[in-house]
Amino acid sequence: MKVLAEGIVYGKVQIVKETVNTDNSVDFLFSIKMALDQIEELKKANPENSAYLDVHKYLIDDPVFKNEVLKMIGNGNDSVSSVKYVFSQYLDELSRSSDEYLKERTLDIKDVMNRILSNLSEKKEYILTEKCIILVEDLLPSFLIRNKKNILGVISRKGGSTSHSAILCRGWNIPYVVSDLILADGDYVLIDNDTIEINPSFNRVNKIIPNCQYKELAVHEGYGFFANVFSNEDIDYIDRLGFDGVGLYRTEFIFMDKNRALSLEEQINIYQGALAKTNKDIYFRTFDVGDDKSLSFINCQTKGINNYLNNLDFFETQIKALVIAGAKYIMFPMINNRVELKVLKNIVCKYSKSVRIGIMLETKDALANLSDFFDVDFISIGTNDLVESLYHITRGKQLECLDYLNNLLTEIKRVVEFCRNNKIKLSICGELASLESVIIELFKVGINNISINISKTNNLNNGYYKYINE
Repeated sequence: MKVLAEGIVYGKVQIVKETVNTDNSVDFLFSIKMALDQIEELKKANPENSAYLDVHKYLIDDPVFKNEVLKMIGNGNDSVSSVKYVFSQYLDELSRSSDEYLKERTLDIKDVMNRILSNLSEKKEYILTEKCIILVEDLLPSFLIRNKKNILGVISRKGGSTSHSAILCRGWNIPYVVSDLILADGDYVLIDNDTIEINPSFNRVNKIIPNCQYKELAVHEGYGFFANVFSNEDIDYIDRLGFDGVGLYRTEFIFMDKNRALSLEEQINIYQGALAKTNKDIYFRTFDVGDDKSLSFINCQTKGINNYLNNLDFFETQIKALVIAGAKYIMFPMINNRVELKVLKNIVCKYSKSVRIGIMLETKDALANLSDFFDVDFISIGTNDLVESLYHITRGKQLECLDYLNNLLTEIKRVVEFCRNNKIKLSICGELASLESVIIELFKVGINNISINISKTNNLNNGYYKYINE
């Protein structure tokens, strides 16, 4: 058994089977148009997941894929078998890859294939009508997005920690485990992190379930506990759970469901809306795109300052909107040195001299050039990219094996001392900072401010209690 998203949940099992009719009743190109329309509908209903859905859109509309299928159809093959054959070539190639991240993209390919095949057979998409724990062969991201309100938990036969589905489940606090346990439709199960109990007693459920509810954060004088958020809706939890503010507002996600740049006025309204929801501090990170995240309407390849310089009007509009909205803290991601920092600071200073400016410290070069950042107002250590940059460990593997942790803690301690000497506020964010055992070690080397996903409040509390009692 493998846990891809932690959590405790009790509910009735519903088995979701893949059933794709092989009737050839709809033209292939029309099925492509239907699939693209369906993706757009999903994006409108789930704007926070646009980045994942855009990947599906690009796969569906890929001209190479379409031409290969049309060529097979032209040679006398039916649409369904042609689609299956072409996709099977992609799946075989990815499955042979030694890169775990690439191997897990096979699920996205399979998701897209099933959507097109369903359209070819005029089959309606599977919709859950009641809250349940689902049992699936593979958890397809589009199925998860469409049915998230009725999914209490997931038991899957296959799956990996870097899959889009696993990332989404962790963000939505949906327990997700991989298991070969035999279950029947209508069974009731209790998922308790790394265990599954079939048809447990009422007393057993009543004893365990209260532990899975959100806990308010402990009183923590001298420590700052902040939240990472994707949207204004997430900010509703800040005061409710006792967070000290938003340590990381990922602003790129407000653009992910759009096929155009938001206007100055539209951005101002969003940022003002966020600030109006709480009187606590919000640290806005300027849009961070490239690599696994893209925006269709700007030129971006890899992460870094070039995304700002190559799209200067878009970047300046965001800065101006943040300033007008009243943002007090603006943070730049993927900064490597003082030259890059100065370029971006000068742009901010065109609109405000009072906004406090900070950086995400998340590259090997930034760590090597640490002394370049003596005059920033704050630094947030981004563990996801920093660990990958230092140790070449992909995000999906970083929590599975912590052999690098002692070395990383040594580097972090150096950053702590630098920030103390220069009176710079320091925090840490990223998946690593949500592990209970790691939280304790971070406290020990001098990290007092931690920013985590909202669903990890229990881990943060447990780590804090253990640390102060040692």
